[in-house]
Amino acid sequence: MAASACFRSSTTSSCAPSRSTSRRAAGSPHHRQHIQVDSPLIVAGEINLGGSIEPLHNPVTLAEIAVEKGAATLLMPVACRRQLFDLSDEMATKVDIQFYLDARDVLLKALVE
Repeated sequence: MAASACFRSSTTSSCAPSRSTSRRAAGSPHHRQHIQVDSPLIVAGEINLGGSIEPLHNPVTLAEIAVEKGAATLLMPVACRRQLFDLSDEMATKVDIQFYLDARDVLLKALVE
């Protein structure tokens, strides 16, 4: 289980789709363990401090970038599903797009991947 995440908050923005994910080992804050990912997962969305999910402004472009970066699965807020009708057939067949309702839902789906 490894995931790359694209989350924005009011103060920071980060997006890190990659083939390897580094984690800190328990009990050792300076030791990094590298994990090779066979099917990258990108999680897109914005969660505010109250826990609600904000809509993405251009999910079609995000899906195209995910395909270019080699993502196999893309998790997006369910509010984006109507906008993805503009995604080309070619791009739609190259990435598995899954949707989530809340922070708990996205965590459970990311753990399954």
